[in-house]
Amino acid sequence: MATRKPKAKPSPLKSATTDLVKAAKKLGKALTNKAEEAKADASAALTRAKKDAQRTIGKVEKKAKDAKAQAERALQRAEKASSRRVAEAGDAIAKEVRSVKATVQKKADAVAKSVKKATTPAKKAAPKKTAAKKAAAKKPAAK
Repeated sequence: MATRKPKAKPSPLKSATTDLVKAAKKLGKALTNKAEEAKADASAALTRAKKDAQRTIGKVEKKAKDAKAQAERALQRAEKASSRRVAEAGDAIAKEVRSVKATVQKKADAVAKSVKKATTPAKKAAPKKTAAKKAAAKKPAAK
């Protein structure tokens, strides 16, 4: 019969290294789990930050849009007021022009009337003289 080899007793060094390897694996798994948790937390925090940033950007865009609309309304009001003042000024100028035109027409009519009045007696006297001159001119021709 063959002799059996006695089972070798595990050496304390080998069992210590095995224990160390097991502990390192356990620590590695724990670190991996912690890293995965940290990664998940960071991912969630990043997602929250993105959502907050989008919300903030949306609010800022809305405020900018509202400010733009308000500025446009104010500009339109200013344009309307300006055009209204220009129209009123144009109406006032037209009224003044009509008034000046009427005054000038009245003065021109008065001057024409006075000239007509002054020339009327001269015209009445002139035909008499011309008639006398015509009569005198006819007499020699008749001879």
